[in-house]
This record gives sequence, structure tokens and C-alpha cells, in this order.
Amino acid sequence: MKTLLPLAIILCILTGCSEPGAGPPPLDVSFQTWQRSVEQYVVDVGNGDANALRDGTIWSGQRGFALIREPSIERSTDAIGLLLGHRVISDRLWFIYLVALVERNSISDVRLLGLCCDAGNFDWVAGETSALREYKSHRADTSEDSPSPAFPGADDAFELTVVASHVTVTESNSAARWEMNVPSQTISDSGESVGAGTPRIVLRPAQ
Repeated sequence: MKTLLPLAIILCILTGCSEPGAGPPPLDVSFQTWQRSVEQYVVDVGNGDANALRDGTIWSGQRGFALIREPSIERSTDAIGLLLGHRVISDRLWFIYLVALVERNSISDVRLLGLCCDAGNFDWVAGETSALREYKSHRADTSEDSPSPAFPGADDAFELTVVASHVTVTESNSAARWEMNVPSQTISDSGESVGAGTPRIVLRPAQ
């Protein structure tokens, strides 16, 4: 059985997911429903303030946002988003997530998504590449029959690099690489743009 953290329980309530033992929830889990759930969380829990996303955690104890369909890891389809960072890009604050779609504890896709929330408006940008084959080749001998959710992996090391409006995420063990271009828009009083030489962040599962 999957361990449900408070955030996951809140998400089930917000999105109409049934409580454990009450039957299947009335929704399909996808990248799109994960995005809508993030937006609803910001509205309902953060009162419209996206900074509420900074405090959310997933099953591994890392910062993130998970949409859990049901408690059984063998039957569930989940969308697990790892928060890689929040950066000012092109004069706007973006929350950058690497999101895995996990079906019956097997990773079916991994996408890079960015969210900007300003004045109640939610703007999303998605990477065009999946890098699923490279990432799963490294995980093939470690994710099967695991009692823990398949994403993120225990030895995953993601590196986030932002140069101007271009975002790159690399997993160092598999050399899997995701890229995303953030549209250039200017919002007043939102801070300085991110430029070349931005430090990289290496994220590892909490001990």
C-alpha cells in the first residue's frame, strides 16, 4: 500500500478523489489533470498565492506536488511532480517541475513543466522532449517490484540549469535530458531576469 502524505490526502479531497477504501475516484490522472489540481491547490490552499507550492512535499519528502488516484500502488495511476526550483525568467517567477506519469508503479512518461501565476492567471509551459527511454534504461533494474513509488528514484540526481529563457534538466546517472523554452513576457515589479551563469541545483531524495 502506498503511504499517503497529508498533501496527497488534500489533493484527493480537492480533486474529487475517493478516500481509501471508498472506491475509484471520478477522474483520469494525466498531465492535464495534474496541472488543474495544482491550480486548484493554489486557489483553495494558498488563497491564490503560488508560494504555497514551496511547502508541498511528495512521498520521498522532497518538494513537489502529487496527484494520487488511489492508495494501492499496484492499481493506481499517479502524477508525481518534483519541484526543481522557482526562478525569475524573463521577468516572471516560474515554478519548475519534472512530472512523471506512473501507471501501476511503472513510469509511462516524464515531462518538464513550468508554472507562472500572476494576478490569478495561470500560465503553463511544457518541454517538447520526454527523455523517457534514457531515464528508464537506468531505472529498469531498480523500479520493478519496488514497494515504493517509482518516481523519483532513490539515486536520482537532477540538475536544473536556467540560461536566459532556456531551461534544462539533466539526470546525471542516466544522462536523460529535458529542455524547455519559457516565453518572453514582461510583468512589472517582478524582479530581475535570470541570465547566463545561473548556478545549478542538484536534488537528491531526502534521507
